[in-house]
Amino acid sequence: MDPWEWPAYVGIIWGVALFVASLLPLLVLQYRRYGRLDGRRLVGALGLSIYVVALAAYTLLPAPGRSEAWCVAHGGGQPWQLRPFSTFVAAADATAGLGLRATLLNRSTLQIAFNVVLFVPLGIWCRRYFGWGILVATGIGFGVSVLVELTQGTGNWGLWPCAYRMASVDDVMTNTLGAFVGACIAWLVLFWMPQSNRLEQARLHPRPVTVFRRWMGMVLDAVIVAVGGLATAMAVRILVLATGHAPPVTPMTAEAILAYSVPLALLVYLPALVGEGASIGQRLVWLTPRWRVRPTLARRLLRATVSPGMAMALALIGAIGPYRLRTVASLGAWSIVVASVVATLVTEGHRGLSGVVAGADVVDSRSPEPDRFD
Repeated sequence: MDPWEWPAYVGIIWGVALFVASLLPLLVLQYRRYGRLDGRRLVGALGLSIYVVALAAYTLLPAPGRSEAWCVAHGGGQPWQLRPFSTFVAAADATAGLGLRATLLNRSTLQIAFNVVLFVPLGIWCRRYFGWGILVATGIGFGVSVLVELTQGTGNWGLWPCAYRMASVDDVMTNTLGAFVGACIAWLVLFWMPQSNRLEQARLHPRPVTVFRRWMGMVLDAVIVAVGGLATAMAVRILVLATGHAPPVTPMTAEAILAYSVPLALLVYLPALVGEGASIGQRLVWLTPRWRVRPTLARRLLRATVSPGMAMALALIGAIGPYRLRTVASLGAWSIVVASVVATLVTEGHRGLSGVVAGADVVDSRSPEPDRFD
């Protein structure tokens, strides 16, 4: 494959992977910043992810093996080129006497043009996606280019025994020019991209409660509780090591109990007692329960217990309970999860299983609250 082409494939494949890995935080950021999702800015984030990976691929790959033998065979490389315009002089010498077409297609000319084109998307995204001015976008292009050249000149900051790419002051100049050009034409390329400040103006407007939004709140709750459980288990292990003991290969019973009970108490039941009782995931996507009856302590705890509480209790039994009960308990936990997901789809107003049992609807937290319980 052509060495000018394969970094593009690397950018597309791993850029999409980067976008998928960061999708959940991006969705949360959009909900909190704009009050809703905006598909066009998600497309912009996808394009930015692909560009970032492609930029790294074009400037750092292919990388030779990290061996002294390669450095000796290639003379250790020429890591720094600090004479301004020497690349342009070399290109002029290489194309002397050639016609216009041959000059434009000469590798030296193409390399200079490519260094400009490579940073044009950076200027476009800085100007239109992030909303920064032309000077700021150009300055960011300059800073990124300097970072790239320093990385090349230092052999990836010493990770390689010698530099395998030359760091050139001319590359900084052409990259910066590319960022400037991109910033100038950003409105022509990304005219369809909505600006953040306009989206933020409608941030507090109530939105319909959709199934996707309900499911996203549930996914966020699951991730938050899982991270909390992992952090608790790691804290227990660190405590064991700090006391001079070697942790067992298999999880300890006390470790498992804490890994389930601590996040259950702090991340499930505690939020149920604060305000209207929305979970952390629901709060992140502007959802809250709206109670049909007076929300007593018992009803709040019941709502938190119906789905996450029971599912986590059964999952704990599935992890450390009697051997004969583990499979049944695990199936029970997953059954509750599936039932909660399906109930969100089929119940009135997407109130879900816990809302039906505890007597609560799920509404947009920005919607006006009617007078109740008089």
